[in-house]
Amino acid sequence: MRPLLACLLAAAGLSACDGERSTPRSDHPDELVVGVLMPLPPSGVHIDLAWAVENVNAGGGILGDVPLRLRAVDTNGRSREEVVALAQLLADDPQVLAVIGPGSSDEMLDVAAIMVQARKPLVSFTATSGDVLRAFRGSKYVWRTKLTDTAQVEWLVREARRLGARRVGLVTSAGAAGSTFFNWFPFLAVSEGYAEEDVVVEVYGEGRPCAEATQAILAAGVDRIIAVPDSPPAFECFVGAYGAARAPRPGMPPPPVRMVVADTGLETNKPIAMAGPRAVGLEGWNAAPDPDSGFSDAWRARFGVGHPNNGASAYDAVLLIALGLERSGGQGGEALADAMKAVVAGRGAPVSWDAAGLATALSLIRAGESPDVTGATGPLEYDPEVGVDLVTGTFAHWIVRPPLAYDRTARIGAGDEPPPAPDRRPGAADFVPPPTGAGFAPAGPPRRLNALIVAASSGWDNYRHQADALRQYQRLRAAGVADDDIVMIGADDLATSPENRAPGVVRNVAGGPDVRAGAVYDYDGSAKVETLKRVLLGAASPTTPAVLDTDADTNLLVFLVGHGGATGLGLGAETTEAGVVGGGAERTFSPSDLREALCTLRRDGRLRRALVVVESCYSGVFGDAEYGGVEAGCPDGLPLEGVLVLAAANTRETSLAAAYDPQLRAWVGDEFALSYAERLEQGDRPSLLGMYRDVYLDVSGSHASVYNAEAYGDLDAHFADEFYTRP
Repeated sequence: MRPLLACLLAAAGLSACDGERSTPRSDHPDELVVGVLMPLPPSGVHIDLAWAVENVNAGGGILGDVPLRLRAVDTNGRSREEVVALAQLLADDPQVLAVIGPGSSDEMLDVAAIMVQARKPLVSFTATSGDVLRAFRGSKYVWRTKLTDTAQVEWLVREARRLGARRVGLVTSAGAAGSTFFNWFPFLAVSEGYAEEDVVVEVYGEGRPCAEATQAILAAGVDRIIAVPDSPPAFECFVGAYGAARAPRPGMPPPPVRMVVADTGLETNKPIAMAGPRAVGLEGWNAAPDPDSGFSDAWRARFGVGHPNNGASAYDAVLLIALGLERSGGQGGEALADAMKAVVAGRGAPVSWDAAGLATALSLIRAGESPDVTGATGPLEYDPEVGVDLVTGTFAHWIVRPPLAYDRTARIGAGDEPPPAPDRRPGAADFVPPPTGAGFAPAGPPRRLNALIVAASSGWDNYRHQADALRQYQRLRAAGVADDDIVMIGADDLATSPENRAPGVVRNVAGGPDVRAGAVYDYDGSAKVETLKRVLLGAASPTTPAVLDTDADTNLLVFLVGHGGATGLGLGAETTEAGVVGGGAERTFSPSDLREALCTLRRDGRLRRALVVVESCYSGVFGDAEYGGVEAGCPDGLPLEGVLVLAAANTRETSLAAAYDPQLRAWVGDEFALSYAERLEQGDRPSLLGMYRDVYLDVSGSHASVYNAEAYGDLDAHFADEFYTRP
């Protein structure tokens, strides 16, 4: 096994010796140690971190005479599990007071959970996924010195709007590098005024090459494409496709579409130089130092080259921890976390990031003052309640003219530019009640209640889907609905999973009650589309023994949760990409499958009313007529009366995870499903309209949507508990 703790150069101010464990600090230690959990460069030294440490120590160190040291752990080539183990070593080391890193957003969630439990501040300068904020919002132990990807995608959408783009597109993976763009772009585009049909997303990755997705977005008739590379080959894919699209054609002008490359931390200069003329016209935005800070000039003077993308944010990670240690008197734990909050809230004498500024800041804090610190990235401003992320930051625009040129910068969250919204929700003014029609008048009150609950995915990474489904099951059982009237479909592999740190228990909120207790499953995760259709239609067989038995007096609840796409819900889809791509007729439960089954029940007089609740990406397709949803009506040309669809998102948006449980290191719920369940449990009997309005306003990242209201009736006169109360 390779050494866990890598030796670093003493000349850079870094501690030495692999695997060496230090004794606990005395009241006046010989040094104060900060861990670094990152892939290390060939030199073994992150020069930006080392430079910041050098400047801290040149200013007298902490407490006037205690040097700051870095203890680095190299994560190059390590699996996610190995990175977690290395993080635990740093968390257990009593001399390590804070940690900088890790390198990726996937690792950040696990590492942050460890550090929060150990009460050690964690500062990342590279992990920019929006999920980190959703998981650790309000935590004083989790910090980032680079703007979140959510802020970047919001800026890019606003820029497209400002430049007059009529239709906008996104080409991205749904993996770690592209997930925030994939999750937030459609919602933010609609929020900024684009019509749903003028927002186009193409996904590459699992089952779909980058070239295919890029060609599709170029052919979609959009004016501005945001391209999100998750690897150097993806960047090359964008360059090649864009160059080919803009190649001169006899008698034809080049297409007006502009492709803008988002910042995912990849180096752009070298691949652009290698691409040559093909890259002309390509543009993008990179995170950059504040142009007024002087950091770029100082970096070039010191190292003879332009600053790297993350140089300023890395420098600020050290600066933030060092000033926090000065304020805490060299103490770690909660004292250091509170001190870091006080440092960024300081509004006293202005001080800068450089060696002289650092020396002044350390001296002022030692004297009991609260200087106003400007980092290399700009002002170190954090929302005092939200925490985690900066509320301002700088991006630099580049364009290949040729050559590659940085022609302007944009300060996000400063001046007239609105600050990024870390968890943007629809505003009350955006809510439009659905149109009301005559609807459907049943012959009498409900006498029975049946339910179909489907968790379409399996595995620990999809924990939230099964937990959402189980909470719905428990709600029905608590209301007295018998197991014989509920068909439950799911993998049921969480309680006994070797990854479960609470064996036997499944939660839907962090630290919450067990929603698995007593649950009875009828089918496992291998159920196919035909199984769902037979269950709904009451068509029992040797392979489908448990089915619903509805009649004209039966209310039906259908709750679907999993990974979805434009073709429907992927049964057995284990990743976002798999849900988007779809799994063919056998494994994709389509809007038409659902609509046709419900139309059959209506035609045969075996349905009173139905409420269909869908928690998935693109879930609006189950309602939208264009996709074969319930609003398309029945084969007889009549509307599908008495059926309402409540979806987590519209037909173009994703639905986001929520409720991260640090103990389990898992997302235990989806935001829409949680909001829906919590609203049901408030006990004040909301109408269907009230339920829709409250969930719509509560959910961030997507627009909860309702479909078929005109064929259902006045939603304000019908109540949600009609589908959760045994008649």
